[in-house]
This record gives sequence, C-alpha cells and structure tokens, in this order.
Amino acid sequence: MQLQNNPGQILLNAFRRHYYKVKDVNNRLMNIDGTFSYQYTFNQERLQSKVEVPNEEETIRFMVLMRRFLNPVDRLYYKNVWSTLKENFPEAIPSDRVSEIEGLIEEINKGPFKINIDQRDVAAENIYHIVANGEYFGKSDEQAIAFLQMLENTPFGHLFLYEFYNYNLGFFYVASILFDIFLEVKKDERYSHFFYEESATNKCCIYCLSDNGTFTSEEHIVPESLGNYDTILPKGVVCDKCNNEVLSGLDAALVESDLISFLKTLYMPYTKEGKLPQAEYQNVSIKKVRPSHIVFINKSKKESVTVNSREENGSIRFTVNMKGRKKFDPILIGRALYKIGLGMIAFFFGRDAAYDSKYDAARAFIRGEHDFSNNLFISDTTKPHSQISTRMDIRWGGTCMQVDIYGVVFFFNLETTPVLEVTEEQLKERNYASYSLRST
Repeated sequence: MQLQNNPGQILLNAFRRHYYKVKDVNNRLMNIDGTFSYQYTFNQERLQSKVEVPNEEETIRFMVLMRRFLNPVDRLYYKNVWSTLKENFPEAIPSDRVSEIEGLIEEINKGPFKINIDQRDVAAENIYHIVANGEYFGKSDEQAIAFLQMLENTPFGHLFLYEFYNYNLGFFYVASILFDIFLEVKKDERYSHFFYEESATNKCCIYCLSDNGTFTSEEHIVPESLGNYDTILPKGVVCDKCNNEVLSGLDAALVESDLISFLKTLYMPYTKEGKLPQAEYQNVSIKKVRPSHIVFINKSKKESVTVNSREENGSIRFTVNMKGRKKFDPILIGRALYKIGLGMIAFFFGRDAAYDSKYDAARAFIRGEHDFSNNLFISDTTKPHSQISTRMDIRWGGTCMQVDIYGVVFFFNLETTPVLEVTEEQLKERNYASYSLRST
C-alpha cells in the first residue's frame, strides 16, 4: 500500500502547511510601523512617484511565499484550492457563501480602478502577472518585459508595483477565508473519512523500527529546504525522535553542503523559513536579495568572479571560483541520501516494504551507528537545472536509487549487495566519482 492519501487531502494539507508560513510573515508585516503606499508629486512640471513598503525584507518574503497561491502552474494556486473545497465539501459551503467568495475574487482581480494604456484595459490580475513574469520573479514573459520597459520612465511603473503589492494582500485575505473553510470541514464529522490517515493509528518508525514514543510529525523525504512540497510521509511513519534529531541534522548537512548550497541559492525561491536563500564559501558569499537578483560578495583579496565575455544581447558569461568551507564527507552525505532513499521506498511501495530486513544495514547507517559496505557515485560534471528527482534503477540488482538535485546526480544501493564497483575508466567516461561509505 502506498503512503499517499487522496489527491484532495494531499492538496489541502499542503495548503495548510504553506498558509501558516504566509500568515506568520503577514503578521510581522502588520506589526511594523508603516504601510504600503503610492506617492506622487509634481516637480518642475513633471509627475514623479514612488512606492513605500513597511519593511523591504519582510515584503519580499511575503510576496515570494504568496507566489504559490497566485502562480497558475503551482499546485497551490488559489483556484485549485477553492475548486477542491467546493468539489469535496458541497454540503458544508452554502451557495450564498460560494457566491460571496467568488464575488470577492472577481472584485480583487478587477482592482479598485481600471487602467487603460494605449487603448488596452489592464486589470489588477493582469498587473500582477505582468510584474511577476516581467521582473519580480524573473524575466520569463517577453510581452510583460516589453510592457514594463514601456512604463519604465512613467508614473505607471510605480503604480503597477503598488497594485502588485495590493493584489497579494487581497489574495492573502482570500487564502485566509479558504483556510477557515478548511478548518470547518476538517472538524465536520461528515468528512472524517476524507481526513482519515491510517498511518497515524498504525505507528512504527521506518528508520529505527520503534513503535514507542511520539509520532506527531510529518516527514519531508527530500528536505523541505530544497523545495519539496509533495513527497511527504504522514504522521505515524517516522517517530519524532528520529525526525527531530538524526534526520533533521542529515537534511541540514545535505542542504548546506558545498555541493548543493550554491545551486540551492540559484534555484530555490525561499528557504524552509520563507527567507531568500544564500550560500557561504571561504572566499565568496552568494545571496539572493530579490527573487530574480543574486549578489556575489567577494571575501578574499583575489577576485572570485571572472567575466569571460559580454554578449550582444546584454548577457554575460562568467566564472565563479568557490572554495569550500570544510573537507567533503561522503559518509555524512551518504547518510542523508540513504535517508531519502528509504523514505522513497515507503512513499511509493508502502511502509511494509520499508520495514524489510534487507534495509536494516541502511537503517543503522542512516542513524550513524556504523558505516555501510558499499559505494556512492556522484556526478563530477553537471549541467545545473531547477528540478529535483528520484528514481529506482533495477538494472544493477539490490535497491539502487538515483537522486538528482539541481543537476548533481547521486547513485547508491540501499542494500549491501551487490557492491557498486566500476573501473576508473568507466567512471571517467560517465563523469562520475566513486566514494566508499566505509570509514576504513
């Protein structure tokens, strides 16, 4: 039996987790002196304008977190959440309440006033996506980029940014209403079957095989700090002791490793805490200061960033030389990867599959009780990308897993046999390096 609940329950639980993060940042914004404001003045017969926010850092965090509710391709897009609530709990949401909420959504999408630019009506919803896709979250829409460039030296540029902020605030209010409905239906006995989790009543930890202690935590198989919102083990599968002690430390070791830290800063929109990511090396700091802006700060006398060429389209090719902070520890990284691998077995094949005694050596390795009699392959040449994926490879025998994190590929066997061994020539041909998981 797979440890995956029904799609609606998965979506609403993910919505619940993310809403708490957004609410926390919103509360901090509301407790800071100042408001979101659009100001304009006439100076020498020219109209000048500016936008002020309560706090720049917290504002960015709020906008970045709200992106999941406002991005049409995200699973947590507000329309998906709203449709799930209506479809699964029709008796709990009266028709007049549905009409009221949909009227509110329509009103926010239209905005407080209509803007007409070059005979084109631009509603609040259009403004949000123009700013989001044309600048704020990266320049991904050519039409939006061109439209913003046209407005660059006009008061409309700042007005669009102000409306972008207002749109986020408006839909946080919508998200709060949807969250209240979620809480109501979860308490409703008519829908107890919808939220029932068998794993919460059948408790045994896949990492230590203990059925004692508390099981109050969900477990992100791939660290949440790497953007995993989907592969999550429900309560009852991992004990709190393992989750809060050994596993959290392994997650941190992987996420903050010199291998992953830079790529995480490039591709992660925010950290587990909702902050913009950054990476620290001996000679350089790499910080995401806005969702689409990264700053390199040199910490040594020798330049860490070298510009190789400047293209006609304005792009720059450059090389970054980063010196790691500590000696690479393949055993520690291996334990973090084996934790992911065993979690994936439970997620896709059920907890009983993960309890199999053939994984006992992997369990002890994950918990740091002893080394593991096998090898870990890591790609030493890679083309970075924004995705994380895992898959099982049955060609080698055993339980071989491939974990691809932003283009760095790890290959390992959750069982002690067969031992993964290839020649140096074969490793070089495939652009891999081999590391023993035995300390001696």
